[in-house]
Amino acid sequence: MARDAYPCAPTPHPVLQTSSVDSNNDGLPDAWRFVVSMPLRASEVVYSAQMVSFLNVSFSTVARAQFDGMVYASHTAAVPGVSLLVDGNLALSQRYVSGVRLV
Repeated sequence: MARDAYPCAPTPHPVLQTSSVDSNNDGLPDAWRFVVSMPLRASEVVYSAQMVSFLNVSFSTVARAQFDGMVYASHTAAVPGVSLLVDGNLALSQRYVSGVRLV
């Protein structure tokens, strides 16, 4: 019969916070910020982290577009860490001309 490693202690739950950043105050998000906090016990350490995030983006200022995307980040270290910062750019690449109608 298997026994719990922590029979009396509640399981810690991660906390996820998301927000958008509008650096130039044009009313459109320039960046998205995801903060994940995972409470650890004194005996626990973190050597690696992986994150997957799914995005649904749409805009209709100059051109109208809507797309789904996925972000994957992974990090591994030889010593345990206390925080990890991942910074990246979302780049759009049109591979073919879509059926655009001029009005």
